[in-house]
Amino acid sequence: MDAYMIADYSTVLQLLGPLADQGDSRSQYILGSMFENGRGVPLNYAEALKWHRMASEQGYAPSMVSLAFMFEMGVGVPQNYIEAYKLFSLAITRFAVTENGAREIAIKSRDSLASQMTAAQIVEAQRLTREWKKSK
Repeated sequence: MDAYMIADYSTVLQLLGPLADQGDSRSQYILGSMFENGRGVPLNYAEALKWHRMASEQGYAPSMVSLAFMFEMGVGVPQNYIEAYKLFSLAITRFAVTENGAREIAIKSRDSLASQMTAAQIVEAQRLTREWKKSK
C-alpha cells in the first residue's frame, strides 16, 4: 500500500501480482483499480473486469462496488442495471463497520440506480442478490 500511495506502480505490480494470482482479494481489487484507471498500466477494462470479478466472487465489497459502477455505466461491459443493483446490494452487506463511508456510497448509488429501473428489474436484481448469498 505504501508503494501504491506514492504511485510506485511497478513495485505494486511486482508485489501484488503474485498475491492476486494466489487469490488475495485485496490485491485483486488494487490491480483491478489500476487497470480501470490506467494507473501504472495501460487503461484496460477487460483486465479491470477480470480482477474485480475475481475479488467480487470472494465477497470483497470494494471490488463489488467498482464492478457495479462498470455495469451501471457500461464501461468495459454491456450496461446492466440489474447486475449493478445486485453488486451494490451485496457490497452493502459486506463492508466492515469501520467502512461506513464506503457503505453509504454503495447505498446511495444503489438507490439512485433504482430510480432508473422498472419494478420488475428491481425484483429480478433482488432475487439474484438472494441467490448469490445462498450460494456463498
